[in-house]
This record gives sequence, structure tokens and C-alpha cells, in this order.
Amino acid sequence: MEHHHSGADLLERMRNGDEQAFTAIYRQCHPSLYVFILRYCKVPSLAEDLVHDVFLKIWEIRDRIRPDLPFTGYLYRIARNHVFKTLQRAATDRSFASRSLRS
Repeated sequence: MEHHHSGADLLERMRNGDEQAFTAIYRQCHPSLYVFILRYCKVPSLAEDLVHDVFLKIWEIRDRIRPDLPFTGYLYRIARNHVFKTLQRAATDRSFASRSLRS
């Protein structure tokens, strides 16, 4: 693996569908993104799933990524939104479940 590529170069290649560039970005960002998500959800297995979800989303919308803008800000915004939506859904599911148990 070559390490002399800049972040913008990797992002540009990923935008163009380069899976190796995507994998390189994933490896670079995974550890800190995992820690970031774990702070919100507190469940390691869920945090790992959410990291995968976020990167899947990044791959799906890669054509919208602007290599000239800070990628981590973009990544963390998507991650935060996804985590909040997931936790909200879980809370809603729990309240429905407890309501239906009582009735």
C-alpha cells in the first residue's frame, strides 16, 4: 500500500469508484470514528455496526464528497445523524414494546 497519497487524492479516487482508496480511507478513519460513536451508544457491537453503516453510506454518496473540504467533518456529521436516528428508533421501539406489554 502506498502512503504518499494525500487525503484529497484518496477522496478523489474514491469519488471515482476506486475501492482501494475507499478501503484506505476506511482504515484511516475507522478507529477514531468507532471511539466517537461508542461515546454515544456505549455498546461496542452496536458501535461497530454503526461504523459500517456510516461507511456504506459514504460509499453510496461518494459522488457528493468534495475533496477540497475537510472529510472528517463530513464523516462525523453523517455518523452523528445516523447514531441519533438509530438511538431514537431504539427508544421509540422500547416505548412501544413497554406500552404493548402493559395493555
